[in-house]
Amino acid sequence: MRAHLQFINELQLFAEVHHNTNYSINLYGPPQDSPAFDQLANLFTPDTVDACYAHNGTGTVGGYKSEDGKWNITGHSDRIVRVTDAALAVFAQLYDEQGTPARHARLPALHAGALQGVLDKLAAYPRRLADLGEDYLSTVMFDETGAQRDGR
Repeated sequence: MRAHLQFINELQLFAEVHHNTNYSINLYGPPQDSPAFDQLANLFTPDTVDACYAHNGTGTVGGYKSEDGKWNITGHSDRIVRVTDAALAVFAQLYDEQGTPARHARLPALHAGALQGVLDKLAAYPRRLADLGEDYLSTVMFDETGAQRDGR
């Protein structure tokens, strides 16, 4: 694999499927000794891919939506997440059953390369939520969608 480009159909590029349908374009090449490929996730239009590769690296990576509430289609070079054996090992540790080989890891949809550092820190922590069994509780602390709808 050379690139994994993950899209969401929010802009209805494909009218025959639901708006939040995910699909991907995957680029392959000759076999390599070690995996090393680019991943771009949460894309809404193919033009964003070109914009990410053309971007000079300045400024902050936007979120899923722009300041005016529209799906963010601007490019930023940090949207290109380089996936290597080391990254796959972190993904396997965080997202898969214990003992899953790195090259069998599931790929998270990372929105920006900076998030890889967060995952590295989480993976380095000696305990996982699963280690706590039933001794933890998950709640919604802040509902961003509801807050935007309410004008907060």
